[in-house]
Amino acid sequence: GHMIESLLACEAWLPIRSVESTPVDESLKMKTKLQKVMAALDMPQMFDAVMSSVFTEGVVDRGAGGLSDSGRKPSTAMTRASSGLEPSSSQDLLESTDNGNNFDLSDGSTTPSQKSDDFCYREGDAAAVVRKASESAELFWTGLASDAEAIRNAVQKLDSMKEITKVKQLEAELKRERAEECHDLHVVDNVSILVLTFGIFFRALCGRRPTVAESAVAVAAVNEWRQEIAVKRPGAFWKKTLFVEVVVSAMKESTSPLQPHFKSNGGFLDLDDLHDRSALLQPFFVSPAINVCDIMCALDKFLKPEHADKGAKSSQFCEWILLETIRLAHPFPILERKLASDVEGIANKGAHVFIEFDHGCCPVAGQQQPASSVFDPNRWENGDKCPFSGIPFGSGPRKCAGKQVACAVLSPVINSLCRTRRPWFESSFKPGVGSRFSGRHNDCNGDEDSAWLIGVVLRTLKKSLW
Repeated sequence: GHMIESLLACEAWLPIRSVESTPVDESLKMKTKLQKVMAALDMPQMFDAVMSSVFTEGVVDRGAGGLSDSGRKPSTAMTRASSGLEPSSSQDLLESTDNGNNFDLSDGSTTPSQKSDDFCYREGDAAAVVRKASESAELFWTGLASDAEAIRNAVQKLDSMKEITKVKQLEAELKRERAEECHDLHVVDNVSILVLTFGIFFRALCGRRPTVAESAVAVAAVNEWRQEIAVKRPGAFWKKTLFVEVVVSAMKESTSPLQPHFKSNGGFLDLDDLHDRSALLQPFFVSPAINVCDIMCALDKFLKPEHADKGAKSSQFCEWILLETIRLAHPFPILERKLASDVEGIANKGAHVFIEFDHGCCPVAGQQQPASSVFDPNRWENGDKCPFSGIPFGSGPRKCAGKQVACAVLSPVINSLCRTRRPWFESSFKPGVGSRFSGRHNDCNGDEDSAWLIGVVLRTLKKSLW
């Protein structure tokens, strides 16, 4: 009668709670608060502006964390003059968050033309526009890789400091030693994706770019959560606690769009309350940082040149790529539920069931490959009428509340990747490098703490029996 996820995951998520892993009554309370925040901030529209800022200004504030912006590698607005791109047009070339509008990019204009999802180009200008779009996209991703290397160095410094309680201690250490200049890296690895994801949501809810030190705390803490949720080894509680302190402090700053909604200002949000705090930290920071890395690993496997060609021109197609990627490689492929009603011939109401998302979608050795196992973004053309529509974000009262936000964030990210040249993509986009303890790939890698794992299993059995 006990949900295994509640017995295992709730402890792993501490010092916060998870909307997905808590009992139903607690989950509904947190989800109600989450939905109020999303409505108050008009999040889909807000994230359009956030993504524009990320692509034009970069992800990390290097000047505030021990490395000056002059030390960063070419990535954003600073490089546009040398690449021949005007700032007004490069933003449009980098983005595809057109919300269904069609933009003529050949003259740098941002004026919508006919209502269509595909981008139109003036005859004769198409090759130049595509080339500039590719250059801009690759510059962004190369700059992100450079940011990630600076943050990786900061994570090593954090590990050596042992159980600090304030991010300012790490910032002071980085400034004292002046972080070494990064190598001219071009590989976008797992840390790069984590830095990007954290930077997007931090900018959205805190109103500014994170520093190197703040990003390093996020990378370190998310990896601790990841390994404990995957039941591989205990996570360092002090890193997770430090992450909570960093993000909550930043959300309380005057730059945060949440300011009008705090109880101290007459609003409904109290960041000192565990459930209010968790309703923001889990779905907007920790879970995306874990899940987006897994999604990008799957995208690297599935994305073919013909998909990239269509995705470079259509934001709608990028959303279909996202949905199809999650369908075939869901970050958490097993769902645990209790039946609310009888299912004839299968189980009765109240039965404890496990739903395997991959079942029927993936090829089986020695059997003919089913059509459902083929990566085909076009199957999402009819939206919710797709027979797999319940897989990517779930359905019912416990479905993921962040579908619109996920699409608003990841569709332009996928579009930017689609705009890169294929040789660059194949040589530089390596999200699987450094990936450990994911929801899909957490077995047989020799990283588990066997004694701790046995203890967790025994404690879980004890809880379920008594």
